[in-house]
Amino acid sequence: TLYRNDLVVDEETKGIANIFIYIYPKDAEKLPVHPDMKQSKSKEVVFDQKGCTFLPHALIVRTDQKVIVKSDDAVAHNTHTYTLKNDPVNFLIAPNDREGVPVTVTQSETLPMPVKCDIHPWMRAYWLIVDHPYAAVTDAEGKFTLENVPAGEHEFRVWHERAGYVDRKFKIKVQDG
Repeated sequence: TLYRNDLVVDEETKGIANIFIYIYPKDAEKLPVHPDMKQSKSKEVVFDQKGCTFLPHALIVRTDQKVIVKSDDAVAHNTHTYTLKNDPVNFLIAPNDREGVPVTVTQSETLPMPVKCDIHPWMRAYWLIVDHPYAAVTDAEGKFTLENVPAGEHEFRVWHERAGYVDRKFKIKVQDG
């Protein structure tokens, strides 16, 4: 039995996991970034493979971070990105590779991009590459947090792999403090 992770709904909250919420890159260029968030706290994010599933299924990557692609599986996998602005990658990851292969991205993308394993066609995930800190992915209960968003009215994009844009221009008014 294959685990379907393209629509994960929490039984109790009815919240949906793996929805991207983010300020569109061109809109974010105009925003002042909180001093504590100009640089990512971690210079690396891990993208793992376990049980023939990509983990996490939905990943935010900032342009100042490297993605470390690892495998916890006893079989080889392939990691194939489908970027628009960044150079796509397509490489084999050896079985049980816990050191990983680094992937560098330098430009923000306008929407989440698919990542696939060409060996195991059911394996799919999404990366959203941004050059700002105002992006999040909903958790298993459909919750998310965005910290230190500047005061004012902002347009967020809300995107899920099944529906595409759930809301292309979701407006939120953020109060100071």
